Amino acid sequence: MSTGLESEYEHIYKLMGLNQTSYLNFLQVYKFMKKHGKDTSAQDQAKKDAIFAKDFFEIIDEDGKGVSLKEISFPLIALGLAKDSQFVKKVMMILAPKKFGKGIFEDELTMREFAGLF
Repeated sequence: MSTGLESEYEHIYKLMGLNQTSYLNFLQVYKFMKKHGKDTSAQDQAKKDAIFAKDFFEIIDEDGKGVSLKEISFPLIALGLAKDSQFVKKVMMILAPKKFGKGIFEDELTMREFAGLF
């Protein structure tokens, strides 16, 4: 079922935290601003952030079930952004308190939850 969204944007509106109606409004305002030479850097950055989160999620989600603590820890430690998985646990408890606030790390992050970290 086609929604009339441009294919370039179709996959990211949920990652931006918008429902379809809000996204269509966002897109309409964005096009208006572009047409009239207004600054769209904030909207462009929101789009880039959502695309980055989606691409990064797809890279580290090895099993296709969502991002586990192990899956997110490995690249962060390898890149020197975290010293160990305990550090990643602490960060995840802060960034995703609804999911990991009680210190239980058995659940995996969905793409939407993962995108909300950025």
